[in-house]
Amino acid sequence: MPPVAAFLIKECKWIPPPPETIMICYDGASRGNPGNGGASVIFRDSECACLGALSAGLGFSTNFSTEILAIIIVLHQAAERGWRKVWIVSDSAAAIKAFNHDNIPWFMKAKWQNGTKEVYVGRHPMLPGLELPDTSYFRFS
Repeated sequence: MPPVAAFLIKECKWIPPPPETIMICYDGASRGNPGNGGASVIFRDSECACLGALSAGLGFSTNFSTEILAIIIVLHQAAERGWRKVWIVSDSAAAIKAFNHDNIPWFMKAKWQNGTKEVYVGRHPMLPGLELPDTSYFRFS
């Protein structure tokens, strides 16, 4: 038998946003690239409270498009709630770079309005627990 590869263990910590700031953690993905796309979002305040969650079906799109559309969705939702100071957390360096360099294909903005959204006030029933500040979490890869 070949030797078993060892796991690389990394310590990770969740840091809450500053006071009066809303942290928006989102992810967009498509099944296939392109394929059926969707996004999930969770909104949290500086006290670690879950302010809400959202999921959206985005139709046929690429992974990059779903990431961009997810950011547009969360910005729209934040504006609807009157949140002006937000911190967006993303795993897509390409999407963040596109926004930072004003290189967004804005024609996609209208596409997300055709998606299905579910908004939960408070904690989503599928989220039994959320990260807490100053607590170590471990990621295995």
